[in-house]
Amino acid sequence: MTHFFIAGTIKAQGPMADGRKDGRWAFNNKAGYLWQVGHFATAGRGTGRRRRGPSSVRGVHRPWTVLHTTIFWVTVIANCVAAAWSMYEAPLTLL
Repeated sequence: MTHFFIAGTIKAQGPMADGRKDGRWAFNNKAGYLWQVGHFATAGRGTGRRRRGPSSVRGVHRPWTVLHTTIFWVTVIANCVAAAWSMYEAPLTLL
């Protein structure tokens, strides 16, 4: 199956199984260049069983990820404050 942009360039290309994307799909940007590749599995769909873990769902974050992100940004801000403070300190002079 091939999906196209309005301009005529290929948007996505890959196999279909039971009306759903299956296997390797190549997604292109509007200029027609490869943007990303996705791998889809239709096995087990429609049985009512979820096969994805909670970390693969958008908006659900693991607590350690939030903790590390917070530590990262606190470090970045502290470094920026330290750099700004060092610009206003008087240089050391030897008497």
